[in-house]
Order: sequence, then C-alpha cells, then structure tokens
Amino acid sequence: MDSKLKDVFADVYKTCPQDEMALCEIIASILNNENIYKSDDNVNRLLGLSHENILIDGDFGIGKTTMVEEVAKVLNIPFYKFPFSKVNDEVVWNLLVGNFRDIFTMMYRKNHNPRLHGVIVIEEMERILDDDALIVLDGIIDFDDFKIYDDDLKENVTLDISNITFVGEVNRNRAMDYVSVPDFNISFLSKTNTQDNSDETKTEVQDDEIKKISQKALIDFAKMKLLERKIDYIENSAVMWHVFQKHIKFEKIDKDSIKIILRDSYISKYKALVSSLGVDDYLYFFDDKLLDGLAELLAEDYNKLYSVPSCFQEILRIKMDNGSIDMFPLSRQKKKEM
Repeated sequence: MDSKLKDVFADVYKTCPQDEMALCEIIASILNNENIYKSDDNVNRLLGLSHENILIDGDFGIGKTTMVEEVAKVLNIPFYKFPFSKVNDEVVWNLLVGNFRDIFTMMYRKNHNPRLHGVIVIEEMERILDDDALIVLDGIIDFDDFKIYDDDLKENVTLDISNITFVGEVNRNRAMDYVSVPDFNISFLSKTNTQDNSDETKTEVQDDEIKKISQKALIDFAKMKLLERKIDYIENSAVMWHVFQKHIKFEKIDKDSIKIILRDSYISKYKALVSSLGVDDYLYFFDDKLLDGLAELLAEDYNKLYSVPSCFQEILRIKMDNGSIDMFPLSRQKKKEM
C-alpha cells in the first residue's frame, strides 16, 4: 500500500470503519486524481495515469457520503454535495445545469483559479432513474470545461472541470421508492371450477386479501427487476462507463459492525451526542448491553446509522423521565456553590 494512501486510510478509518475495502478504493481514486492535477500532462501520459470518477452503491444511512467527505477533509481538498432538485416530481434540465454552475462558481471563487479540483458527491442518483437526467449528467461530467460569468472581471471565464472527482451515489434499498411499474392484471390468479348447474359455469375467485398480497408481491418483484436493470445501466452501459470509471459496492452493514461504529467512530454522531453528558452517564451509554440493543435496533432500521440521533434522543428521554440522567450536572453544581 502506498505510504500516502496508508496515512490517509489510518486517519479516516478512525472516523469511518464501516467498510475497509471501500475506503481504500475511494482514497486511491481521489489520490490518483490529485496526482494528475498536480503533475504535468506529459508526465501523466508517461505514467499512464487517467482520471477516475466513482460510483458508490450501498444501503442508505451507512455513511458513504461521510466517508468521501472525510477523505477530502484529510487531503484538504474542496468538497461539495450535489442534490437533485425536482419540480413537480420532474428533473428540470435548466435547474440541473444551474446547480452545477453554482458549485463550479463557488469552487472558482475560492482562489480564482479556473483549473478546478476537489470532490463533488452527486447524492441519491436513484431519484432520477425514471428521468432523462442521466443523459444531462453525462453531458456535463463528460465535458472538460464549463463557462461561467465572473462579476469582478465582467467577462465569461472557461473553467477546467476535468480534474474534479465526481462521486455518484446510489442506494438500492431506497431506489424502490423511485421506480414505477404499470398496473397488473392478476385475473390469472383466480381459480376456475366448472360445475354442471343448468349449463352455467361458476367461477370461484380467490379471497380478496390473498389477491392483494399476490398483487403486491408481483409489483415488488417487477420493481426489483426494473431497478436492477436501471442500476445495471448506470454501472455497466457504455454511455455511463466513461462517466464513472470506478464502481464501489459497499458491504451490507450488520449488527457487529454497527456496534463497533457506535463505540469507536464519530461517523454515527453517537460519541458527539454522548459527550454532552456527565461522566457517569457517558459511561452508561457505552455499556455493552445497551450498545448491543441499539446496534440490533439500527440493523433492522431502514435508515441504519442515519437514525442514530433519533434513537439516542429516545433513550435519553426515557432515562431522564426516570430521573436517572441529569442533563445539567455542572450548571446545577455551580448554582449550589453560589
């Protein structure tokens, strides 16, 4: 492992221990792009260095964006998040381009250098799976330059955006909410029994509840297949491959991993929340049984680590109601002394 990569890994891992391999790959790509940015084009060609954008794929709430942000922080390079704005559930092309223009302008104004570098995370790409926004995204990222107007110079400036590390983020478990499928005709689920009764055919239809369950199962299956096809398009199609050259799949996060993160990492915000309490209460929140229970709760939660603050506040509320936690021990002590 390269010494620089090793040093950055050691720093970031303290905060983001949820997936060692993913962290290693993210650092390697961002470092590669930084080396290209700092080197001469001829040297880059001789060394065979090529720019890499990244597509990260994993469950919502496990800290993918935080991991990328921490890497950028340790490397002391600009970091921005790009949200997909929608109007009436549709991605508006002008709004999409305008959002990118705002970020590029902020990056330029930092040091008035038209050759930009840094990291932009394009969040929740699953929200645009049913739109043509991927084509627009391709059109922006694939170009090496972007024009903006400089208010100070009173003229247009051409920005070099080829050194920016674009990180696309996809959440498979959340993407189901943004995939639509046609209505299903489930008449084939009905059972037909033919009985001789005055030459009439009687059809026995399954119970309505069973039909609903069957229909939901079919729709979920169709959504999953459609979703797989759409994400496969982002990951493997010729159109998108040159946009995101490296694809990183995050491991599923389990109870034991969550427990380690709660105890050892600030990514969960758990330590930060607990640090506002007194010493005894601080130790209580790192009790092994409590961490076991909280980790189990979060492992089953749709939002995973994203839900830590709300879970913590609920436990805290119960403990305070029972009178077992004093939120203001120092302030009350000062009042007594006075």
